[in-house]
Amino acid sequence: MNSWKLVLISLILLFPLVFTVKASTITVLYNGTVVAHITNERVFYLIGENASNIKVLGSSYQINDSVIHIYSNATITYVAKFKAGVLVGEEPYNVTYFVLIPEEYNILYVNPSPCGLYSSHGYYNISFYGESFEILYSQTIPTTRENNVQLLLIIVGLVIINGTLSYAVIAQLRQRKAQREDEPELNNEQLNDRDLVVLESIRNGSKTLADVVRSTGLPKSTAYRRIKKLVKLGYVKEVRENGKIWYEVVNKQ
Repeated sequence: MNSWKLVLISLILLFPLVFTVKASTITVLYNGTVVAHITNERVFYLIGENASNIKVLGSSYQINDSVIHIYSNATITYVAKFKAGVLVGEEPYNVTYFVLIPEEYNILYVNPSPCGLYSSHGYYNISFYGESFEILYSQTIPTTRENNVQLLLIIVGLVIINGTLSYAVIAQLRQRKAQREDEPELNNEQLNDRDLVVLESIRNGSKTLADVVRSTGLPKSTAYRRIKKLVKLGYVKEVRENGKIWYEVVNKQ
């Protein structure tokens, strides 16, 4: 099916949610089409690999490796490639993910527990809230409608368990937890072990966020926050030139 037809289907399926969820939302279709509405954030990590046909509406932007830097709220669309049977996404902040998968596929694994699920127009629409999600599915295992109904019931069970607390309360708790974890580190002028690892990586020649991630093995979101802290404290400077962004160590006297 044409990618843009799937985008239209996703918009139809998500119409009631688009106008009720004010936070950032990212819709990921099984064929690699991604539609992200980013609100009150200034960075977006491209989900998937080999992103193409990237369009950014509502903001000026810069692309550095797999990161898009934006300067106001924006809608980002593109087509990416995922490993067969695997859909994953990760951002350095909480976001609502909507993942669309055809009903005839077998859903083998989801993480974390979904906060919503329904079936419409031949697709499962599975939603998550947090920094990341992961879904494993199969196109090759013989399936029947009955088997998929059983899988759907299992996932709905997870939704019910997850729903013992309201969605708003869970979101608030997660945001507070993230703030409690980040604020002491990001506002503390003393450098911790991860700060020092990132600083040493940049000192040894890592120029971009992707370089730092490769050399340190840290998750993208962690490396990004460490770099921002180092920039804030004056240990590292952020250089922007010709649409590219890189980092250099500041030689303090």
